[in-house]
Amino acid sequence: MLTPDRITEDVISMVARVLQYAAAFDQRKVGEADITAWSLAVGDMREDALTEAVVAYYCETGTDERTGRRPFIMPADVIKRVKAAREAAIAHDVQNAIAPITRTEANGFIAELRARTGQAAEVRRPPACDLPKEITPPKYVGKPGQAGFEVAEPRPETAEVRRQLKTIRHRPAAADEDRELGHARALLALVPDRDEWEAKAVEALGGAAESRAVTLKAAELLREHDRAAHTEHREAS
Repeated sequence: MLTPDRITEDVISMVARVLQYAAAFDQRKVGEADITAWSLAVGDMREDALTEAVVAYYCETGTDERTGRRPFIMPADVIKRVKAAREAAIAHDVQNAIAPITRTEANGFIAELRARTGQAAEVRRPPACDLPKEITPPKYVGKPGQAGFEVAEPRPETAEVRRQLKTIRHRPAAADEDRELGHARALLALVPDRDEWEAKAVEALGGAAESRAVTLKAAELLREHDRAAHTEHREAS
């Protein structure tokens, strides 16, 4: 949504063209007040997204059984469809970004890690654990009517193996951070005023900041704006 002071001539022209598409379907009369009201509601969205939402609405909405006419499309219908298309596009980008890794890529990744640590790159399976060949059952120390076993101290080599496994299983935090940055970039790519959101992010961060931090902050502000607009619209309806 826009405030009256942010409605420009370009916004008015864009909204007028979108309403012409709607009038072609429902024969509504479009006046200056209609254009101003729609500009306040959807003036911050892209024209192609608005046009697609209008066309999709009239392709899927039939006539009212009581009046025999098709209900006029309203800003709430457009906003709902634009947001749904935006979420679908983000989900598609995320799905394409998280592609399954092939065996060749996995072997190359392992070889690179082993080269950095000075280990042999041809090893394709973890080394055998140095565990005792025979396992001695724990000693029963329970009293009559109670159950209990003596807890033995772990063997030093067993503790070392567990430590190595814990290190191997640890997932680097960088992967999660890169995925979060990719989500933020995909979200900002869908809005026409990305520069404005990035400027707000720089201001919120207190001035100069790294591009990564600016992107993440801008996406956070955009999500908060969308949630607030959705809540306001739901309360108004």
